[in-house]
Formats: sequence, structure tokens, C-alpha cells
Amino acid sequence: MLRRDVAEAVTGGTWLFLGNIVISVTGFVFWVVVARIAGIEAVGVATSVFSAATLFAILPSAGLNIAVMREVAAEGFPAYGAALAVSVMLGTVSALLAIPAVTVLGYGGFAGVAAALAALSVASIATTQGLLGFERFSGFFTAVTAGSLAKLAVGVAAALAGLGALSVLIGYLAYFLVAIAASLLIALTSAASPLRVRGLGTILKLTYSNYPFVISGQLITMLNVYMFAYLVGEAPLTGILYIAFMVMLTVFAVPNALISASLPIGIRRGSDPFSDTLRISLGVVTPIVALVLAAPAAILHLINPALVTGSSALKILVLAIAPMTALIAGLMRLNKEGRMADVAVLGAVRLALLVATLPILAKSYGLEGAAASFLTANIAPLPLLIAKHGIRARELAITWSTHALIALLSLAPIPTPVLAAASLVIATLVTHLLKVLTLGEFIATAKAVVSLMLKRA
Repeated sequence: MLRRDVAEAVTGGTWLFLGNIVISVTGFVFWVVVARIAGIEAVGVATSVFSAATLFAILPSAGLNIAVMREVAAEGFPAYGAALAVSVMLGTVSALLAIPAVTVLGYGGFAGVAAALAALSVASIATTQGLLGFERFSGFFTAVTAGSLAKLAVGVAAALAGLGALSVLIGYLAYFLVAIAASLLIALTSAASPLRVRGLGTILKLTYSNYPFVISGQLITMLNVYMFAYLVGEAPLTGILYIAFMVMLTVFAVPNALISASLPIGIRRGSDPFSDTLRISLGVVTPIVALVLAAPAAILHLINPALVTGSSALKILVLAIAPMTALIAGLMRLNKEGRMADVAVLGAVRLALLVATLPILAKSYGLEGAAASFLTANIAPLPLLIAKHGIRARELAITWSTHALIALLSLAPIPTPVLAAASLVIATLVTHLLKVLTLGEFIATAKAVVSLMLKRA
């Protein structure tokens, strides 16, 4: 029987995951259509510009997401106005930083669009994460669904109009604008008091207290792509790396959603749901990881045949999912407890490893080297997290060993359908028999989540 707080965290995480599913499915269709219409070269240019805009949106605002969740969860609506004000300030800084970042890559003609993307990206953090702080998880789902549909419709229309790389960027602009508007509407229509700006200093303090953790987590993705684009200078390879990251992050959305929802639940309930959500997350994601490891080329081929050269890189990236899940669970718990020095150390270790290894590995081994840098940066901090901060190693060791075994099996000359079926069976049996997440627990958890979702729908 799940504890009430764990059930609520899993329910909230399910709404987050459903939102991410919508983002991923519409994003998949978006990339398939745009890549086929505009071509890989256009996708490579667009991903370079978008990665630069996202990277330099993160630099001044990393930590804002957790700050907004924490403060809104603790203080309610008055903190929401402060979050919006802070997002305007930091968004302006982000826009100014994005312009030279894009110019350095040789895409100065897209500087204005990059600035707008950076500013809107920061604004969307405040509006959507505020909904999570209010425990409006279904509202988050509604907002990102509306934004995703807008991105698909506007972006594909722009691609059909022959706008090339610009069509991708216009699609993302539509996503941010609609998601922000929907989030504001949901929050403001349920407000118990007029919008006020109170606690702005607290939001800023929390943002930069959380900065080391979030900067290491966010930059480890976007910095990887941006640095790869700068080091290699080939738009098609950059596009392939970006799409491989997007596939990996789609799978990681499962554990990330469950554990992210645990933060506001843990704060508002004064509880610690992180150990249980970590175990459940690893159990749920392992069969999905198994399928991706068994058929990376087939998955990339569905998006665009030219992406198949990134299948080895995708396998390496997917091997980072279990370590990333453990890191997020441990760091979220430390954040809840206010142990920011420990958060800073772990975040700094991860970021330093990425920055140190990426130039060497990417130059020497291309796509696979960039992916290996990402994997190394996620694995290296784990011993410290396990030894000092109470993350249980058993479930992590079982699931990651299973992932590694399937990755090794994928090197054998086994037909993809046979390997995929065998991998799914292996993953399911291991998680059940070794009690990471038994089938009975999975069914009971699913029933509890459905019941809570129906009550709050």
C-alpha cells in the first residue's frame, strides 16, 4: 500500500509525464515533418540556434524552476507575482546574452529570434513551475499541451511555406507564447487574491541557492550540443546529436516527472517521498530503456533515415538514464532539506567533468565521444551521492546492470524484432523477480494513481 504522499507524488508525476508525452509525441511529428520538408541541414542550423538560445537562457536563470516551485508551494499566490517579476528581469538578460552566442556560431541572421526564444524560455519557467508549486499538475498538462499543438501547427505551416530553419524556430516561439498564456490563465483564474509582487528577494535568493544543481543538470544537455556545434562546426552532425538527446530525454521524462512532482509534495506535506519514487521510477523506465537499447537505429530511422548514423550515440546516451534518475532523486532531497553546499559540490563535479571531457572526446570520436562525455559526467558523482547522502544503491545497481547487459546484447548479430522482444522480457523479469518494482506493485500503484487523477480531474 502506497503512503498518501507517495501516491500524490506519483499522481502529480503522472500528469507531468502525460504533459511530456504530449510534448514528445507532437515533437516527434514536428521533427519528422520538418526534417523531411526542410532537410537535415536546416534542422542542424535550427538546433544550433535553439541550443544557443536555451543555453544562454539557462545561464542567468538556472535555479528559477526549483525556486518557484519551493516558494509557491510554501507561500502560495503572493510568491507567484514575484516569480513573474524575476522572470522578466532574468529573461531580459538572457535575450542580451543569446545574440552574441548565436553570432559566434555563424548564424547572426537568427540573433533576433534567438533573443526572443531565450526571453520566453525564462518566462515559461516561472509560469509553468508556478502551477507545480500550486499542485496544479493537471493545469501544467493543459498548458504544455496547448503550447505543443501550437508548435506543431505553426512550425509545420512555416516549413510548408519554405522557411527552412526558421520554421523550427517559429514553431518553438509559438510553443512558448501559448504555454505562457495558458499557464497565466489557469493560475490567475483560480487566485484567491489580486496579483501582487511580494518576496522578490526570496525568489532571487532561492534561485541562486539552487543555481549549482540546476546549471549542472541543464547545461549538461544544452552545453553539450552547443559545444559540439562549436567544436565540430558541422550542422548535420549537430542535428543528429540533438535528435539523439531528444529521444533520450523523452525516455528520461518518465522518472524525471515522478521525482520532480515529489518536491512540492514533500515540501507541502513535510515528508520524504524520494526513496519510493526513485524505486518506482527505475522500475517503470527499465523496460522502456530496454526497447530503445535494442532498436536505436529503427527509432532514428523513423524520424529520418539520415539520423541512423547516430544510433551508437543514442545507445550511450540512454545508458545515462538510470544514473541521472538517481542523481535527480538525491539532489531533490538535498534541495528540500536545504543542504545547498552538498548540492553545489555534486553539481560542480558533474559540470566540470562534462566541460573537461567533451572537447577531447568530441574531437576524437565525434557523436559517440560527445555521448560518452555525457555518460561519464552522470556516473562519476554517484559514489559520493550513495556514500554520503543515503541514496539506496541496490535498485540502481540492478537496473543499470540490466541496461548494460542489453546494450552488450545489442552488439550481437540478432534481428532487431527478436532482440527487442527478448530485452523487454529480460527487463520485466529482472525488475519483478528482484523486487525493484513487482507486477503487483505496479498494478496497485496504477490503480491508486488513476483513482486520485479522477478525483482531481
